[in-house]
Parts: sequence; structure tokens; C-alpha cells
Amino acid sequence: MNRAVELEGELGFRQYSTRPRAGIATGHNAVRSFFALMVIFWGVALVLFP
Repeated sequence: MNRAVELEGELGFRQYSTRPRAGIATGHNAVRSFFALMVIFWGVALVLFP
């Protein structure tokens, strides 16, 4: 990421330095939440239905 900011300064672009900061709702967090829910689901299923 730092290299991209350096290069855009040399090339005159403004793609990375002016982009908005990522919030809570990102694809990375969505996948993490999905896997966490699957672990909880299977944990509860194994306890309740042995």
C-alpha cells in the first residue's frame, strides 16, 4: 500500500491517497463473521444433538 502511494505521487494519480477509509462493513469482515457463525452453529449442534 505504501508503495502504491509513492508511485501515484510520481505518476500524478490520486487513487489510493484520496480513497475513503474502510468501515466495519467490508468483505473481509463479512467472511470472518460467516465462519464464526458456522463454528458457533456446529458447536451448538454437536452439544445439543450428540
